[in-house]
Amino acid sequence: MRAPLRRALQAGCSGERAAALPVAAIVRLAPQLVSSPACLRPARIAWSLVCARAPADLRKFAFSLVAILSATDILNQVFDLIEPSSDNMIAMLDGSIPITTRCYVQAVGDSFFELSSVLWTTAIAATLYCTVIWRWTFENNVLTFLKFSAWCYGIPLVLTVAPAIDHAFGPAGAACWIKEEKAYWQVRSTGTTE
Repeated sequence: MRAPLRRALQAGCSGERAAALPVAAIVRLAPQLVSSPACLRPARIAWSLVCARAPADLRKFAFSLVAILSATDILNQVFDLIEPSSDNMIAMLDGSIPITTRCYVQAVGDSFFELSSVLWTTAIAATLYCTVIWRWTFENNVLTFLKFSAWCYGIPLVLTVAPAIDHAFGPAGAACWIKEEKAYWQVRSTGTTE
């Protein structure tokens, strides 16, 4: 393990401030983790959470948004793991058993957190754009944070509750999401049918 990363992890685990880790080291290590293969996604999420203990000059509004995005991604991955057995999936697709609770929970969780993750990414992009191009500052701006939260959690909430009212969640191939016969919700929720 590289020395700067080891120092960051040790500072985070011991409860000390991570001020010993230079900002330049964090900036150098971040692209390496972001460009890593998809199988290392948990490491990238853990890195984001470790960086929450970063030096004060890195703890900015955009950095807080990245931490929220990381938490949303973690929940998204948790709901991907909640999958019914293959026997139950086949039986639900055949219609011989009703939709299981596990399948419904996976469909609702995936629907909400996948869209929320994309929207938090747009919030980060908007923040960085406004900061760099227009020179706006967002530090300690609770109203902006509440607007982003309403946008990034409100739209997914509406686009999750509406298909739930229409009984659109259920087995959809290899996983649970929106059933084939209710495919119009897939287009409304994500802009695609898959």
